[in-house]
Amino acid sequence: MKYRWDWVTPIAISPHDHNRVYIGAQKVFMTTNGGQSWKVISPDLTANNPEHEQDSGGITPDDLVTFDGATIYSIAESPVKAGVIGTGSDDGQVNVTQDGGLHWSNVTKNIPDLPAWGTVWNVSLRTSTRGGATSL
Repeated sequence: MKYRWDWVTPIAISPHDHNRVYIGAQKVFMTTNGGQSWKVISPDLTANNPEHEQDSGGITPDDLVTFDGATIYSIAESPVKAGVIGTGSDDGQVNVTQDGGLHWSNVTKNIPDLPAWGTVWNVSLRTSTRGGATSL
């Protein structure tokens, strides 16, 4: 599949521009024109482990996957600074961009006690108004 979508597809409206909306598969998509067109603004932000992207079996194959689907499960943009976006995936990955999606950093290892392969249900970004530091 070109894109992997979850039953619980995350959608986030920018707090800075309500015409800018983000949606996640294994990549983040953005629209600025009410969904008439979308552009991909990230690489694959999941662990993308093919062993976790299997057919669920049964008499008829389906598009459900076993374990996790390696999809983005949560998206948020900083309420303080436009273009600072964080994502969490259903395979335990957390990523942040400081520049609207041009460059992404995997910050998973910076989060203490985050269980391996856990679903990241929510991300919350706090951006300092002094010095531009971002934390999850």
